[in-house]
Amino acid sequence: MTVEVFCASSDNVLESYKIDDTNPKQPYIAIYSSTGCSTMAFWTWVTNNKWAMFAISLVIGFILCFFGRKLWKPLFFLTGVLVTVFLAVLIFYTTFLESNTESWVGWTVIAGSVLVGLLVGFIFMKVSKLGAFVLAGWGGFCLGLLIWNTFLYLCSTSNVLFWCFCVGCGLVVGILAMIFFDHIIILSTALAGSYIFVMGIGMVAGRYQNPFTIY
Repeated sequence: MTVEVFCASSDNVLESYKIDDTNPKQPYIAIYSSTGCSTMAFWTWVTNNKWAMFAISLVIGFILCFFGRKLWKPLFFLTGVLVTVFLAVLIFYTTFLESNTESWVGWTVIAGSVLVGLLVGFIFMKVSKLGAFVLAGWGGFCLGLLIWNTFLYLCSTSNVLFWCFCVGCGLVVGILAMIFFDHIIILSTALAGSYIFVMGIGMVAGRYQNPFTIY
């Protein structure tokens, strides 16, 4: 059984739920609750712009997966931009912005964070060890997401454990990249690229459970 918790702007603990049992081997339940509103504004914005996210994910995922080692310097630069954009959008949508915020506000935040990300990307490209750590850490984080989404979510519903596990995987792989540069860069970019590529398809194909909302 798969359960996902979505945001419902209500003071009630449980607003509503939806059950999909068309596949008896894997029933699906969507719960709409006020307890799911912590990061839901961000994922609502992503869903509202899913076709743009689909195109971006396919391009970035393909380049990362197949050209990660060959284009490592440009990818360090791209990593700096993407990490800055992701963190900026996530912070804004978990603190200042709501689920019903207009899409153009999110794109404005992205435009501003891209300008900052250009500087961060330039630093990552010049300080290759730092760029390798962040890029490989991204791949390690995606590995953690894959493992969690495969079976670990069945063992625990703790958000703290989820973040500790995924971030821990990222830190371990990031540190290894500073020691075994070539091997870890190849593996981490392949993992990150393939995950992003499939995630982009899942956004428009449906029934692809988001590891950040799965319960």
